[in-house]
Formats: sequence, structure tokens, C-alpha cells
Amino acid sequence: MRDHLESPNARGRLRAEEGVLIASLCLYLVVLFRTAWVSDDAYITFRTISNLSSGHGLAWNVGERVQAYTHPLWMFVISAGVYFTHEFYFTSLAVSILVSLAAAAVLARFVATRPMAAVLGLAWLFGSRAYVDYSTSGLENPLTYLLLAAYLAIYFRPADRRWRLIALSTVAALLALNRLDSLLLVLPSLLYAAWRERWNPALRGLALGFLPLLGWEGFSMVYYGFPLPNTAYAKLASGLPPSELWQQGFYYLLNSLNVDPLTPTLILAGLAAAYIMMRGASVAIALGVLVYLLYVVRIGGDFMSGRFLAAPLVLCAGLLSRSQLSDRWAVAALVVVVAAGFAAPHPTLLSGADYGSQSEAWIDAWGISDERAVYYPSTGLLQARRHVDMPNHAWVHEGLAIRGQAGAAVLPVGAGFFGFFAGPDIHLVDLVGLADPLLARLPATPNPFWRIGHFERRIPDGYLETLRSGENRIVEPHLAEYYDKLSLIVSGPLFDRERWAAIWQINLGAADSLLRAYVDSLPRTVSIHEVERPESVREASGEGIVFSPDGLRILFGRAEHARRLRLRLDRRTAYLAVFSLGSEEVTRKLIPAGDPGEAEVANYEVGVSARAADRGYDALALFPANAQAELRLEYVEILED
Repeated sequence: MRDHLESPNARGRLRAEEGVLIASLCLYLVVLFRTAWVSDDAYITFRTISNLSSGHGLAWNVGERVQAYTHPLWMFVISAGVYFTHEFYFTSLAVSILVSLAAAAVLARFVATRPMAAVLGLAWLFGSRAYVDYSTSGLENPLTYLLLAAYLAIYFRPADRRWRLIALSTVAALLALNRLDSLLLVLPSLLYAAWRERWNPALRGLALGFLPLLGWEGFSMVYYGFPLPNTAYAKLASGLPPSELWQQGFYYLLNSLNVDPLTPTLILAGLAAAYIMMRGASVAIALGVLVYLLYVVRIGGDFMSGRFLAAPLVLCAGLLSRSQLSDRWAVAALVVVVAAGFAAPHPTLLSGADYGSQSEAWIDAWGISDERAVYYPSTGLLQARRHVDMPNHAWVHEGLAIRGQAGAAVLPVGAGFFGFFAGPDIHLVDLVGLADPLLARLPATPNPFWRIGHFERRIPDGYLETLRSGENRIVEPHLAEYYDKLSLIVSGPLFDRERWAAIWQINLGAADSLLRAYVDSLPRTVSIHEVERPESVREASGEGIVFSPDGLRILFGRAEHARRLRLRLDRRTAYLAVFSLGSEEVTRKLIPAGDPGEAEVANYEVGVSARAADRGYDALALFPANAQAELRLEYVEILED
């Protein structure tokens, strides 16, 4: 075998394969530049970094120690870059591109068994919209890719047994420090590696390796007063039944199958490859992918299409690159993957500066969005121009308009762009609760057509006055008592004895009875405003119908079959439009928020599919995405075809 490998033909073929591999990495770099963008959610973390660099600590609102980010390790990586550049947009893109490229290089050089297998594994990744989309975005995915690649490199390569488990545990701990739930991806394989060691060395290796995570948790308890990010408490307190979250989670997978079919297909192929190889180490990796996917479905997925599928895809690509496919089969598989990538909707290799500008609905009826398409027109790297500050989004300008103002205000739009550019002087109340310690622990406002990741809360009476005055003016006495303890944790002296007593009480649930008493006082049903017939909604005095954030239901009085409706509606928020016949839902459509240049009330045309129109509908319900104080509908008109 050695003579064969050292023959001139073998060496020539190896050099050719390595050349193809280098070309693949260069192509990936080109794709990264063409698809690079930054999401609104990334600027939630950037606001914390900005406050840190300004001497206000790791806080989203000055004077309130709240962990509004889910990725401490990524936050520190971006902080290091910003320390030198004093700039966020291009810094986050540069760091993301470098880290993503490093992840691909580690997979190709240290995980793949040979260059041709590496090329196939990389093609697997580059054809995935989910993987490419979140190779930038300003979120933690690139570092997750790199840590998973490093984990696979250590896991599959021979190493000194005294250090292998420590190294695996350390990378796993860093992975959890980058995003806690990512630990599920490697936990089965880590336990498998520990099981193959003797009992005492295994425990010692796990303990030493997880010191970084334990150190952060200790810091989090001292500084923030809680072991988990505030975002976790906001999502755990949604109040939704598990059955609805399971259903939403399955729709999350179906959404990916619809808009990015290559990603779920290749994940299934990677799991199949592990089954075919039937090696304990590979099966343990595949088990981690399955456990993680089960978790994703259980929590209802995410509102960002494909984001939670990119990390398991990296592990599946690693399994593929270690398969024993012959060169002939590897080339055939490569051709199939490339062809499938080009056949998919909006191939990554063909993405250009116009991405997201097409007249398509980038958010589906289940609230799952193509985030890159939503934000690329205003944050894409190819959109950058001289004398144009990036990102160039309407929420940026709205935030700048109130910059320097003091006091407290309800966040009117996305927490990222608006919050970052509004500056540190104003205390912003995030209705979703991601950055607000009290709202995160309150149940979400009842809404039968909620959107995953956007569980809004009602502001308790007196809460805004409390934030503006610095005195507890919350009206409900039980919630006021609870807030006294909570505010002591997030704003009091770090080592005050009473603060630590409050930390003990709230973390162990001793104060939950105060929250339950407040929740019991809230209305348990959604009071949707109903209008009996469209004629009563038509514009009369110009004021129209004013309705609450709970929503509005229009009763037509008979089955309508028109395929288009025109509404003159408050533009400040998006709406979920649900058409029903009797008690059964017929179809649903998303009505986006209006353009910033429009008037407060804008005209919208809502289309209904031919199938839904043939079936008919006798009611239309409008559910606003954001809880404005009040909303207005001036008229609804059924348009004849």
C-alpha cells in the first residue's frame, strides 16, 4: 500500500485533490463575501458590548445587570475585535468570515480522511442556505462551527489518552459557553469517550475540561444573580402548552424542507452514513444530532429559518468526510450535491446584491422568516456604499432620533438596531422580555396566533413610572414585593447580604407565590374586538375602528370567495391575518409592517389562494405582532376578481 501511495500517479492525484480542496475553500470565501449580512438580533449583544466598552458593565440597560445575550464566548470574541476597531458592523463581518473559514479548514484538514472526502463534505455545507446564511449574521454560529470542527478533529484522531478526554471536555465546555444548548450536540459522544476510559481518570478529565463553563456560571451567579441568560427565562415563561410547541417545531422542520431542502436532506444522509458505518464513535455523534433535533422540535424551533439546523449539519458533514466512499462514488455524490444546491430555491452560489429585494413573502404563515432576505437590503455587505453608514435600516434611524433622551420608554420595534443606536441614556423596556428582568418572568400575553420567539408581555400598571422615578410604583402589591427582590438582584450592590438572600429566594422558587398571585389577577382570555359586517368598518369620520393589541375579528355575515381584500390599516406593526369559515381556519397570511415613509395608516392588499377562496371564508381575524397601545383599521374592502 505504501508503494502504491508513493507512486507518481498517486502523488499526482493527491496534489490534484488538494488543489480542488483549496479551490473549494476559495469559493467559500467568495460566497461568504457575497452573502455577508448582519441581523437585528446581533445588535442586542452589540448594545451590551457598547455599554461594557463605555464603562457601564455587561448590561443592556445601564444600571441593570441583565444578561440579554445567549452567547458569552461569542460576545467576548466580538468585544476583542471592537476593542481594536471601535466599530461594530464591519468588525462583526470580518470576525465571522475568518472564523467560518477557519471552521471549514479544520474540517478539511483534520477531520476528513482524504482530500476528495473533504471536498464532498465542504460542498455539503456550502450548498446549505442555513449554513451559509449564518456563517455571518453577527450571531454565534461561526464560532459554533469552529468548535464543532475542533471537537470532531480531537474525537476522531488518535491522541494521548491522558489528555484526550480533557481536550474534548474543554471544547464541549467552550461550545456550551458559546451557546448552552449546543452542548446537546456533543454530550452523547463525550459520554461515550468517557465510558471508554477508567472511572477515576474519566471523572477527572470531565471536571478539568468543564472548568471554563463552571467559571462562567460562578461569575453569572455573582454578577447577574442567575445561572441562565435572561432570554432563557423569557422563553420558558411563554405559558404555551407543550403540544403547541411540538407542532410549531415540526413546522420549523417543514419550513426548512420547503425553502432549503438540501439542509434537512443532507442531515438525514449524514445520519444514514453513521448507521451504515456502525462504529460506536460515529453512532454517538449521530445520537447527539438526534437529541439536538428533538430538543429543537420540543422548544418550537425558531423564527429564523434554518438557524438551528446549521450546527447539526456540521457534524453530519464531518461524518460524511470520514466515510469510506470510493473516489468514483465521492465524485458522483459531489455532482448530486452541487446539482441539488443549484436546483434549490435561491442557491447560495448565485446570491447577489439584490437578495431580499424580490417581491416575495419572506415570513411564512407560521412566523418563520428568511432572516437574510429580510435584512440583506439594509445590512448586506454588497449594499455598503461610500458615505452610507451601515447598517442602513429604518430602525437605525428611529433609534438615532431619540439618542440622548433620558428616562424610560417602551421599545417600539426590534430590540437590536433601535436599542443599539438609541444609546445608553434611555432605559428601553423590551416587551418580549429578552432584556427586561421582570417581563421575562411574567407569562406572555394570551394570543392564539403567537409567533415563536416573540412572546410579548403586558406592562404591569406602574412599571414604567417605577423605572422613570427609581421608586417602586407597581400597583399590584404582590408583584411590587417581587420586584423589590428582583431589582435588588440586578441593581443592588454585588455583595450585599440582602441581595444574596433575594438571589437565594428567587432562584429556588421561594418568591414564586408572589408571581402566581399577580398572574391570578390577570384576565385569562383574549378580548378580541369583533365587527359584525364590513360596512361598519368603512371609513366614516376618518377615525375608523380602534382596537386593542389582542386583535380584531371581522365577521362578514356570509361566505365570501374573493381572492383579494384591501385594508387601510395601522402600519406600525405586522399582522397575522387568519381567514376562517365557521370555527375552522381556512388560511393565514402575514401582513408586513409599512414602510417608514408611509403615513401612520397604510393601504394593504391581502391575497387569498384559489383553494381557500373556493372553499370560502366568513371571518377575518387580525392579530398584531407588536403590542401597541391601540391600533386602527379605517376600512376593509372585498375586491371582485
